[in-house]
Amino acid sequence: MKTLLIATKDSLKKHAGKEVDDYMLVEAVPIADQLPATANQIRNKIRQIVIDAKRESGEDVKRVAVVCDVTPPWRVVLVGLSEMMKKEEGLEISLPDDFNMVSRENEKVNLI
Repeated sequence: MKTLLIATKDSLKKHAGKEVDDYMLVEAVPIADQLPATANQIRNKIRQIVIDAKRESGEDVKRVAVVCDVTPPWRVVLVGLSEMMKKEEGLEISLPDDFNMVSRENEKVNLI
């Protein structure tokens, strides 16, 4: 599995020495107007990892792990991007466990 690190300028140094296939810097606080363009850049970065793996080793990559050290707005973007890429491209984006969201239907409410 290939790995992409997405971090802010300030959080990048915490990941020094970690092995990743590529990384991308994003602004800590995204500007709403720029979110679609930046999401597309992330999507293209993931695609490039897949293309490079195929070119270098003939490996068909169907799963890319994304390691994130970003602010909450980016989490929403990455979850949406993950769902879209799985549906449209058959590529599974593995996000950190704390990105998993529980639907409100599955929440248990204790009314005591």
